[in-house]
Amino acid sequence: MNDADFEKAAKTNLEQRFPYFETGLDRIAKTPSPRLIECHLPLSLLPDQINEKKPKIVYVARNPEDIVFSYYTFAIKFMNSVPFTGTFEDYCRLFVTDKGRVGLKSDYG
Repeated sequence: MNDADFEKAAKTNLEQRFPYFETGLDRIAKTPSPRLIECHLPLSLLPDQINEKKPKIVYVARNPEDIVFSYYTFAIKFMNSVPFTGTFEDYCRLFVTDKGRVGLKSDYG
């Protein structure tokens, strides 16, 4: 990828280097091969061709403690239309029970 040319890679928009699967297959098809594709979907929602073509898949998961703190900070600072006004403990409770806007979502796989 980029022939280890870090300067060239740094000048290229990250979404061009790693297109999101959710943006559409036509955009991915325009990306030269070999290509890296980023995706937020669980394996069960990816196309069936994955089982046939057997691409290399790297699964990255964040620490749930990091996720809940990050979402909590985002909710109290940036979600002005429906701000969260509870405590961090309140937010954690909503998060682990999947009752908030975002939750643990442990059903990936």
